[in-house]
Amino acid sequence: MKSSIFLIFCFPVFFFSQIKVNGKILNKNHNPVEDAIVQILDNNGKTLSFQNSDSNGNFTFQVNKEPSYTLEVNKILFEPLKRNITISNDQKSVELEIILSEKINQVEEVKIIGQALALKQSGDTISYKTKYFTTDSEHNLKDILNKLPGFEVGNDGQIKVGGKKVDNLLVDGKEFFGDNHQLATENLDADMIDDIAVINHYSDNAKIKDLEPSDKTAINIGIKKEYKGKITGNTTLISAYEGHYKAGVNLFKFDKTTNISFIGNSNNINDEVITFDQYFQMIISSKNDFVSKRNVGNTDFIMPTSLISDDRMTKKYNNFGALNLTSYLSKKTKLNIYSIFNNVNQNKNILNNTLFFDQNSSYSTTENIKTKEQLFFNRTRANLDYLVSDNSLLTYSLAFDPYSGKKDIQIDQTFGNIENRIDEKVHDTPYTLSQQLSYTSKLSPTKLLALYIFNDINYQQNNFQLDNFPNVLNLDSPLLQDKKYNQETYGLLSTYTFKPKKLIYYIGLGYSLTQDSFLSSIENSQYSNNNKISRNFFNTEFSIYKRKGFFQFSLQNTLLYYTSLNRLLYLPKANVKFQLNQLSELNLSYQVKNDFANTNQTFTQPILDDYNRILQNNILDLGLPMRSHNFSVYLRYFNLFSGTILNLSFNYTKNEKSIITASQLLPQYTVISQVLNSTPTQNWFTNINLDKKVSFLKAKIKLNGSYSHSNSINIIDQIENPITSQNIILKASLMSVFKNGIFNYEIGVSKQKNISSYTNLNKKVSNDRTELFADFDGIISKHFKYYFRNHYNIYISEQKQHFLKTDFEIFYDYSKKWEYSVIGNDILNFNKTQIILSTLQNVTLQTSIIQRLPGYIGVKVKYNL
Repeated sequence: MKSSIFLIFCFPVFFFSQIKVNGKILNKNHNPVEDAIVQILDNNGKTLSFQNSDSNGNFTFQVNKEPSYTLEVNKILFEPLKRNITISNDQKSVELEIILSEKINQVEEVKIIGQALALKQSGDTISYKTKYFTTDSEHNLKDILNKLPGFEVGNDGQIKVGGKKVDNLLVDGKEFFGDNHQLATENLDADMIDDIAVINHYSDNAKIKDLEPSDKTAINIGIKKEYKGKITGNTTLISAYEGHYKAGVNLFKFDKTTNISFIGNSNNINDEVITFDQYFQMIISSKNDFVSKRNVGNTDFIMPTSLISDDRMTKKYNNFGALNLTSYLSKKTKLNIYSIFNNVNQNKNILNNTLFFDQNSSYSTTENIKTKEQLFFNRTRANLDYLVSDNSLLTYSLAFDPYSGKKDIQIDQTFGNIENRIDEKVHDTPYTLSQQLSYTSKLSPTKLLALYIFNDINYQQNNFQLDNFPNVLNLDSPLLQDKKYNQETYGLLSTYTFKPKKLIYYIGLGYSLTQDSFLSSIENSQYSNNNKISRNFFNTEFSIYKRKGFFQFSLQNTLLYYTSLNRLLYLPKANVKFQLNQLSELNLSYQVKNDFANTNQTFTQPILDDYNRILQNNILDLGLPMRSHNFSVYLRYFNLFSGTILNLSFNYTKNEKSIITASQLLPQYTVISQVLNSTPTQNWFTNINLDKKVSFLKAKIKLNGSYSHSNSINIIDQIENPITSQNIILKASLMSVFKNGIFNYEIGVSKQKNISSYTNLNKKVSNDRTELFADFDGIISKHFKYYFRNHYNIYISEQKQHFLKTDFEIFYDYSKKWEYSVIGNDILNFNKTQIILSTLQNVTLQTSIIQRLPGYIGVKVKYNL
């Protein structure tokens, strides 16, 4: 801290002893050269500063008055240039004119910052030497990525580059737990990381990259040499106040042919390795891995509540294990397999005040809900590649996602003068299984043939028991219900790609058969459903791509002919891209998607959804298409050397038809029906991200903002009621980047506001959160590091609440092997705390008081292998 204050007071002295170096870069025709990389180096060859020339070829540096400097200029298609600069004592500025000579042969690779190689671009790959962007106070990969220009790691561990989500994460060129970024960002130590590369238009098979129209983005994590060829990693043990604990182990072995990784974690401090957002992204991203899912509009799955709950629990025990293996078994065979196991036992306590309403009446209930949950989740992925010949590849892919969730719920309900004790038991056992066999052959440098055979299974089973709840469907207690849903798809697809000149042409032909079945029954009653449907279709696609140059585009035309429905669907997709410079682009896209209702959404007999909701009379046309139109705009301005990164995006979706709810209010519970509505619904989303380097403060400004708006409809008492939902997120911060600093900081403010309203019923709910944060970290000495996280939250819902959440950790590196810490989490809230939220859904307006996990303080011991 003292050193930081000293620098602030000395800054005016430094400023007045500096001199400006101004210059202009021209080609041999004396035209300005834009985006040339200009560096100024001292007499030892160390880079002092660097930037891009502007649109007029100009650049400006401000440096201390020294006798001499070296100026270095690099630009693609031009010869590199170095010039010595001599400065006299009485000189106030230096004016330069630089003439660059064009190269005879084009070279795609550019090296930046001279011998230091802090940044390097080669084709579609941009590499960062991390030591030139970090402060040495980083603990893991997440801390490093958040220091790199253009990178952002969310609270869910998901990595974005230039505002775009990263599709694949590699370690030394080999797959690392698929798209489960958090396993890497939280568990790879900062000391292990040597460099990080961003790969645009990424393809798993490098030999067909030029012919495969890939929009994927990947990042590759380079590991330092001293961590290769041996078992490395660490073990961690935390013991804290009132029985809080965490035991973790990270084991890695990285070498030329094989990467093996194991990550294990057991804790009761709410250290979630997989979050809701990440699980949702895993489900969505599976569409890109299997051709059977490319034309699917929505994915029907059960969401594990353990991933939604966050810290809104009274107790939570997590047990987690993950294993990843990537190995070149031979010169022709490569295996990648990973499996993730997550087991959670948790208790939660919620006090609800619920208002039930319709057009003419209303009543309210008060409920104290206590829930015990046992949840198990597994995710397994496997890919086996066999190189049949130099130009032919055979691949088998498998995805298996089983889940088991048991909930035991006790509800003490007060309804007027009536008190009920309700017991509810739920057991969900869904799984999905996808398999694909593909053969890819490069017939010539410009021709590619691919064949796919695939099978998908989506199975869901739900057992439900309700005790002590009177008059539900006039049935006796206990009430037992069983539901089973099975969707199975078989198909094949053949594709032919050729590239005669600058354009890529793609032709696809395929066939797919899907069988849906849904069964439900309530024991000792006449209420049961048995629905089946079979859909089969032929699909053909013709697409054109242009992926290089200033103007790029793609036009995709897909036709689906459903023989079982005698229906032809046309699903176009178009994208236009302007490559403004190597790192900046403007994208515009339009796409039409289609979906159908499934058999588990269509039934006539009643089904219990929970203790106060009954579903019935879902009369949907299973053969009626639900088309949606999506339009998006994306702008990325990426100037690393001036320290400016700007991302703007806009996304609009219009649904021609959609499934909406129709609600009817009855005493103590509601009846919900789902109907297919032909009134268009729409939603739009806009987002802005700005990173700006502030050189004289040795800091950068980060601004993030987003706004989403959706218009939909529900039906209450047979009357359509428009619904409007809005979500606003704003965040601004200033982050210092003092190298090896005793004190670094990030200070700022964020605001989030959610608004939901029913237009006709004059019902409105608003949840508002404002957060002021001040995070500090630094290196006190060779052996001592620290961080403090201070977040002051103001929640406004039915009432105003204040929370100050303070986390800290003080590290002592006894040696390279041992690290000791004093650690605290939410240390001002050792007692159980609560949060108040309001929600508006169907015919209920609910205010909930939710218990949160308490804070703790303890000690941590870490051993590095």
